[in-house]
Amino acid sequence: MADFPAQYTGQTIAGMPATVFLKGGISAGCREYRYPVIRVSAPFDRVILSPNGTAGAKGRIEFRVGERETTCVPLIEWAAPSAAVPEGQKFPPPVHVDVLRLGTAIRELTIISQQHSGDETANIIRLGVTLDNSEAVTNEIEFSADGPADFSPVALPVEFISQFAEGTAADDSLCCPTSATMVLRFWGIEAGVQQVARLAYDRRHQLYGNWSLTVAAMSSYGLRAWVQRHRSVGELYRSVKAGRPVITSLAFGSGGLPGAPIAKTGGHLLVVRGFTESGDVLVNDPAGRTVNTGMIAYDRRAFSRAWLGHGGIALHAVPKEL
Repeated sequence: MADFPAQYTGQTIAGMPATVFLKGGISAGCREYRYPVIRVSAPFDRVILSPNGTAGAKGRIEFRVGERETTCVPLIEWAAPSAAVPEGQKFPPPVHVDVLRLGTAIRELTIISQQHSGDETANIIRLGVTLDNSEAVTNEIEFSADGPADFSPVALPVEFISQFAEGTAADDSLCCPTSATMVLRFWGIEAGVQQVARLAYDRRHQLYGNWSLTVAAMSSYGLRAWVQRHRSVGELYRSVKAGRPVITSLAFGSGGLPGAPIAKTGGHLLVVRGFTESGDVLVNDPAGRTVNTGMIAYDRRAFSRAWLGHGGIALHAVPKEL
């Protein structure tokens, strides 16, 4: 799988998971946009979207997804902080926060974006689409077998930020915007955790960890950002070796990730910034309250189980010139 997804041009996607980009979307004078139908040879039953651009000053943009236009359901609602959004009114199944989980595998996907409040500054420039089949095997792949032959240690200079640094009531739930802020600052963008959290907050589900809205918020700072599913730690190594830190989503039970600042979690995000000589994973874990407790080397196999066992989700963000 390519580190950066190619522009979708109608080519056949043969395997899962796959991530592609569609150009265009809502813009000034365009209140509804229909993307080209995605047709693939490999069946999929899970969909994640990654809108890039800006929702505008008061905009509220809804992305509807389905096999056909008549079966499309709202999956993501990207709204400006000042836009009116039904607080706490969740989208019903098959939508699960940020993932469309279909009851059966399909081979075609229709996507429609609709603007629900007039804002001429809203502009969607591209839409990342991640497809996957839930029956695909996600067992750990041995790093030595999957990694490049010229493996060498790497450590990127990613500034550590604790999600507890600002002492707010929401600190326990700020791992995602804190991780996003670390990556933004790595790329030289002066962003604050509270600012990013405000942009990425999912008011329907009342949480800060919505993957799609987090990459959307990061894109509003000028980065190209997307969600991607992976099948090995070796894929992370290739991104980090190329100089790009990656945000990963983990889950583990009590004692499942030795050295972690939290004992267990059903969902936690952190920044992967490097690898040791033995292939252990260097991270900035925002759950740590200090540099010593947050900049950690996690055992590769334990990390792999916590990450791949949770779907192998990663949030990527790079400057557009890359």
